[in-house]
Amino acid sequence: MRFMSAALIPPSAGLADLIKAYVVRSTFDQPMPACGWRLSRYPAMTFCGLTFLLRGEARWLPLEVDLRQDALTPAHPRLRTTPPTFVNGPLTRPLSGIELTPVETVTLAFYAPAFHAFSGTRPDALRDCPAEDPALLGDWVGSLRQALLDEPDTARRVECIEAFLTPRWAATRDRLDRRWLDAGQLLSRVGVRAAALWLRWSARSLERQIERSYGIAPRDVRKLHRAQDAFLAARDANRADLATLAAEHGYTDQSHLSRDISAMSGEPPKRLLDKVKSDDDSFWVYRL
Repeated sequence: MRFMSAALIPPSAGLADLIKAYVVRSTFDQPMPACGWRLSRYPAMTFCGLTFLLRGEARWLPLEVDLRQDALTPAHPRLRTTPPTFVNGPLTRPLSGIELTPVETVTLAFYAPAFHAFSGTRPDALRDCPAEDPALLGDWVGSLRQALLDEPDTARRVECIEAFLTPRWAATRDRLDRRWLDAGQLLSRVGVRAAALWLRWSARSLERQIERSYGIAPRDVRKLHRAQDAFLAARDANRADLATLAAEHGYTDQSHLSRDISAMSGEPPKRLLDKVKSDDDSFWVYRL
């Protein structure tokens, strides 16, 4: 039996250019697996995140460890302790972690260009960094953590988050060049040269600006956005015709689609879709 332990909550309209979504999760109502620990798998992503581990104990694995060759257990020598609060940058590879107890977490998923404007920290400084010190965002992060601990209701927690973010985003929003929010989505549909023509930039200038705004190369922004769009289309429509799906999302062939989804998730498309439909709770994030 699969338990729904997580939810994806959109931000209010006033924060929609800063925040992609809030992800809230609790596994305290779920039985722990027989092995005594729970695996979680996370995709490569263009977003930056701020996560509060409010209750529980977890570990994460460095991105360079290949789980296809090395099974993940609590005894794995490369596991690192998940801090109570942490920031992540854009990830060019999927990430895995384990939970040694039930956990309760709240994550704020920031658009990378807006994160730069909001925090003053360039996303490329956080590239492939899954658990960085949240002090770079300011002292308010500690106060927000305490507010979340004091308020167990999910709706009230979202209100607390937005009460903290709204005045700070109002003070920094003018730093955001909205073209770079739009450029990321544009790259999921067309290549760098076509996007540059649309935005009236040279291709070289666009490449530099995208890498500055997203923290990763334009080809990786395009690959991740397009792979995510294709995966969601297949998942939501329960589709198995990968050749047609590839054509609809601008891939040259099915193998290209398979490579990109595998790079995003660590799994080929069919296996990923089967895992999402199964009782394997380690793929919970792919069901949001």
